[in-house]
Amino acid sequence: MIADARMKSELAALDLLERSNLTWSQLLLWMGQRLRPDSPLYNMALAFQIEGPLDPDRFRQAVEAVVERSDALRTTIHVEAGVPQQRVSKAVPWELSLVDLSGEASPENAASAWARARVRRSFDPTKLLFDTALIRLAHDRHVWYLNQHHLITDAWATGLVYREVAAAYERLADARDDVSATPSYADYTLWERRFRDSPPYSRSKEHWRERLAGGVEPVVLYGKGGARTSTRTVRESLDLGPERSRALRLLAAEPEARGLTEHVSQFNVFAAILTAYLHRVSDRSRITFGAASHNRPTAALKDTIGVFIEVFPVTLELDSQGSFRSLLALARTESASLLRYAQPGTSTVLGNRSYNVVLNYINASFPSFAGLDMTPEWVHCGHGDLAHDLRLQVHDFGETGTFSLHFDFAEERFGEGERRAAMGHFLRLLDGFLEDPDAGVTGQALLDDDEQRRAVALLNGAPSPPPQGPRPNAGIAADPDAAALGGSTGPSKVLQRLREAAASAPEATAVVSGDTTLSYGALYSRANRLARHLGDIGAAGRPVALFLPRS
Repeated sequence: MIADARMKSELAALDLLERSNLTWSQLLLWMGQRLRPDSPLYNMALAFQIEGPLDPDRFRQAVEAVVERSDALRTTIHVEAGVPQQRVSKAVPWELSLVDLSGEASPENAASAWARARVRRSFDPTKLLFDTALIRLAHDRHVWYLNQHHLITDAWATGLVYREVAAAYERLADARDDVSATPSYADYTLWERRFRDSPPYSRSKEHWRERLAGGVEPVVLYGKGGARTSTRTVRESLDLGPERSRALRLLAAEPEARGLTEHVSQFNVFAAILTAYLHRVSDRSRITFGAASHNRPTAALKDTIGVFIEVFPVTLELDSQGSFRSLLALARTESASLLRYAQPGTSTVLGNRSYNVVLNYINASFPSFAGLDMTPEWVHCGHGDLAHDLRLQVHDFGETGTFSLHFDFAEERFGEGERRAAMGHFLRLLDGFLEDPDAGVTGQALLDDDEQRRAVALLNGAPSPPPQGPRPNAGIAADPDAAALGGSTGPSKVLQRLREAAASAPEATAVVSGDTTLSYGALYSRANRLARHLGDIGAAGRPVALFLPRS
């Protein structure tokens, strides 16, 4: 039933596409936003902290120049007879908000709080699809806040906007006007429409239809499944640091992981680690997750501001006896197929609403701003696609050589402790594989010591206190054989509790295994006999292995 409904959605979307002037990426995003009109789930905001003297008026002129040159930034979406249509205006009603927080006790914290509140505002797509502000922290420190709706941008396009504004800022200082024309997103819209009639498009579209023909079973993370009702997500961030990042890049350069580019190779490593992690927390051998493709096959498209990104399925079949290195080789083969068939406009509604885990490896970066030091921060809007329980975002925006990981958890699925634990599990797998890529996928430790103790206690039942009651034979604690089991000051609290239970309630049931039932008194007596035997054969004070049938 679900597959049939999604197939109908796919056909309806394709029919809508023929009557709309949106690109396929835009249409999918528009449909998702239409389902949750009041949720800012597609707001993409970054805060660029710029160190050094910055002229606010010249900065405003630089942003204005880029808005004038970019048709994507001047795009609005209108619904006509039920069909979304995009319009590009010569001018849009925007302004650069100037916010002075230099008088705050902590201007940086105040700016972060301001950005977190601002990013939760929903856009009216009929009026404006971006929001920007310049925040003053001090006379020589500013934050440029830039929020764009996903309908007009992706991470790569945001990098283009950033570079264009920085270049315009420099040109205004020198009164230069040597700017080249900015590629038009409207031109791409026409290109994609023509591309839909080409053999490569048909081959790719058919490839993804076949890949998804049997449906995709969502990964049940930690036993948590079922429908969700909220788009709210919580972002937990992790900086891998220079040593881990260096080790990961070295692993990406090995033959099993090496792809067409350095970024593809690094994607392969993260794809393999994510697959191993999902296998361990779901106990499923066939893992499918969504992977974002930037879909810019030509040099001109790489310079075009607008949204191109689409999400395609990545499927890896694990061998329970295989090593992480062999999993890397599988990821390398799968990414090569992804690159071949991830053509513009060929992702599917069926796929986008099937996989509940997404890996977004982002190769966009943000250099210094017009010669001034800059630190970028991704401002999370607190929402995400309803279908996605987990999104793993990987990037190095600041070109520091260090990977930043953002785990966007669905709030309905994961509490605070569960989110922290999940990140720890992922990091322990990553560390284990970086240390020994030839290790088995299922052999790496997932739990920390505290989690392991709790898991053992849970699997064996919570320990209960020994039975309380009269002590009919108080002298049993003075049994001379008690020394064989460890005295009251000995190392074993378990044995101490056994003695106390045998003394206080010797007839109470201690062990039930199949048809056999032992009381505390009988168990204590048997343990003493075994202890005496071990002492007689010279094993006193030495570790002794026990071989027991499963019970």
